[in-house]
Formats: sequence, structure tokens, C-alpha cells
Amino acid sequence: MEDPAMTRIRELLANVVMLCWINPITTKSNTAREEADWFAAAASEGYLTTRLGPDNYSRLWLPTPVGLEFLSEIDSELEF
Repeated sequence: MEDPAMTRIRELLANVVMLCWINPITTKSNTAREEADWFAAAASEGYLTTRLGPDNYSRLWLPTPVGLEFLSEIDSELEF
């Protein structure tokens, strides 16, 4: 059985990734500012990026392939 605290962390990370998947969030939006710690954590885990390609960045938080895989893995665990 997974630790309830870890389950909550995974849920919060998944919520941030899902938000960006549904409607990309700008890096300076109110949402990104209010949830900055969770955006940073998701980016640190490799779930989000602003990188579009080599030497090409945007002002949008976008899910990475790893982030989409993460959502797929926990889709059955969480309700969005």
C-alpha cells in the first residue's frame, strides 16, 4: 500500500500536468505563480517543460512524453 502523503503528491503533480495538457499554462500566469512549487516539482521530475526543441523555448508549460506517460500510469488511480 502506498504512503498517503506520496499518493497526495502524485495527485498534485498529476493535476498540474493535466492542466497543461488540457490548456497550456503560460509561465507567468496566475496559475503558474500560485502553484509555482508544483510546477517546479513537475518540471524537476521531467513531467513539464518549456522547451520546444534545441535552443527553442516557449512561455508555455507543456507536458513532456514522460509527463503524459505519468498521467497514463495513474489515470486509473486518480479521478480528474
